Amino acid sequence: MNQPKQAVVLAGGLGTRLGDKTTTLPKPMMDIAGRPFLDYLIRNLARHGITEVLLSVGHLHQKISRYFGDGRSHDVHIHYALEQEPLGTGGALHNCLHLLAERFFVLNGDTLFDVDFAALALATQANVIALRPVADTARYGRVTLDGIWVTSFEEKGTQGPGAINGGVLCLNRLEIAKLPEGKSSLEHTLLPRLAAEHALSGCLNETFFIDIGLPESLLEAQTAIPQWERKAVAIMER
Repeated sequence: MNQPKQAVVLAGGLGTRLGDKTTTLPKPMMDIAGRPFLDYLIRNLARHGITEVLLSVGHLHQKISRYFGDGRSHDVHIHYALEQEPLGTGGALHNCLHLLAERFFVLNGDTLFDVDFAALALATQANVIALRPVADTARYGRVTLDGIWVTSFEEKGTQGPGAINGGVLCLNRLEIAKLPEGKSSLEHTLLPRLAAEHALSGCLNETFFIDIGLPESLLEAQTAIPQWERKAVAIMER
């Protein structure tokens, strides 16, 4: 079983929690120390051997396509799938169905999680979700495991330590074909079903993680992401 070479980045959200910042710029294009957040994300994918990036775009999509073009400057091939209207995370993936490989990675366009993509894909032939242990799951919602298998997803508000959805998955195309047309949610439609079918494994990672969806985390990212990137590049160049 080889590592998938395709990654889908869900980059079409409105980013309402960032207020006025996203009225003229898509959330994945927020400036982080002089570069768009998405720039860090795509360069990290290239470092991990991903050669094809499919950007699911919507809100202010021209700002993204003008910056990245065909991906040549980032050592990847970039394709775009446009949402004509907001479709949710599940609907956005279903909108990409005709472009999907048999097995592929999925990433949130506002989250950077420094997972080992090869290890994630090779963990099992089933669908896999990267999980991040945190001190308090209230902001994100909690994911529970039985051995390697995900058993449930709890809504936001559950306080205390636990594992959260880190926004990186390795999925089989067959599962996306089962999603309904139009709007749907990975978090509420696909992932709970896979867990109920004993078809979703969880891989815990305590590596660097940041979500820029809130003003305070966007501010934190200005120093945290460049520091992480310098370390990540140094490790991979050894």
